[in-house]
Formats: sequence, structure tokens, C-alpha cells
Amino acid sequence: MAGVKYIITGSVNNVTIKWVELSSAKEAAKKYLGLTGSLLAAAAETQEGWNISTDLTIKILDVETGEVVFAKNVSGREVLGKTPTFSYDTLIGGIKKAAMDAVESIRPELSKYFKIRGYIVQLRTSPDKEKRYALINVGSKMGVKPGQEFFAYSFQSITDPLTGKESCDMFKLPVTLEVTNQVQENKAWTVVEGDKDQIMRLKLGQLVERKPLESSSLSKLGL
Repeated sequence: MAGVKYIITGSVNNVTIKWVELSSAKEAAKKYLGLTGSLLAAAAETQEGWNISTDLTIKILDVETGEVVFAKNVSGREVLGKTPTFSYDTLIGGIKKAAMDAVESIRPELSKYFKIRGYIVQLRTSPDKEKRYALINVGSKMGVKPGQEFFAYSFQSITDPLTGKESCDMFKLPVTLEVTNQVQENKAWTVVEGDKDQIMRLKLGQLVERKPLESSSLSKLGL
């Protein structure tokens, strides 16, 4: 009744804490790899100390059918530091951050189920009509970032000649809208990429949908 399509649920399966020491690895890197080794050693320095790992099971349920459409076990890690002892709040905070790290690793997969959609609210065209820019009504509040791409859709009313019944057909236009660095809380400017004739097909009010994310973030230093 509320229009909900999917629900995310899950559980914390395990939490582990261990002390990580990388002194020998750092020294070897500095000795044999020069400047690169020094950079690796500096990165390793941030990973030393108490490391807390959180294992989660994430599930997505289809509200209409009750079917589990996605299930995956993921793990995240957070470095608590080198302090011999830590408080209860520090421990709980570390568990939460490790859990967030775990969920972040599957953000591209989750984006396939929880799509960001909006509309074109303004269009600009260069004098030679070679370039076109579209302002969409979704921004940083919805997780939109520079470099992300959106698809654009058009709708067409179709009437059955025999029954007279009308239906609406949605089709994707052969263009992509790439988000520029002009991103605000509730809107963002995009550059329309595609054939010159195709980019001119965009109109105000047309639906846009963010392309499923790709995993591009570097994982933390493996231990």
C-alpha cells in the first residue's frame, strides 16, 4: 500500500578483533622498493593496531512476492588504533564502521534494485547544436556524484486498432547523461553524450535513471 518494492534486511554473523603488526613488511618495502616502498610503508602504517572485522548477511526481499531476490555474505574492517585498551563506545563505533565498509563493497549490486530516478528540468544547447546539457532534479542528497551516468527514457501512447485499448510504451533513448562537477543537493547538470540528432530528442520532463554503479573503489590494504 505504501508503494514499497524491496526491503533490505540481514544480520551480523560475526565480529572479530585482532592485533595487526606490519613492521617487517614496512622495513622490507622501504629497503627494496625505494620511493614506492616508502609510500606502501606509510599506507601500511595506517593499518597497524587493533583491527575489527564485521561479517554480515545482506538480503533483499521482494515485497510483492516475498521472494529473496538477493543474498550475500560480506565483510568489512575498521582500524581502532594502537591504544592498548579501548572503551565500549569505541568498540561499538568500530563495529558500525566495519559494517558500513562491508555494505559499501556491494553498493554497485544494490544500485540495481534501488534505482535513482528523476526528470529533466532544464535544457541548454550550444549555438552549433553540437553539445547539449541537461539539468536533472536529483543531486548529492540522493548520492549523485560527478562522472555518474544516467539513461533517458521517452514514453509513447499506443492504441490497439482492434480493441481501442490504450497503453504506454517506455523506451530508452540512445544517449547518456554524464554528471558534471556542478552537483547540488537536489539537482545536477549533465552533459548529453550521443549522436547529434539523438541528443536533440531530449525534452523537458523526460524521465532519467541512473546507470547501475560499477565497483571502482580501491579496497583496503589486504591483511
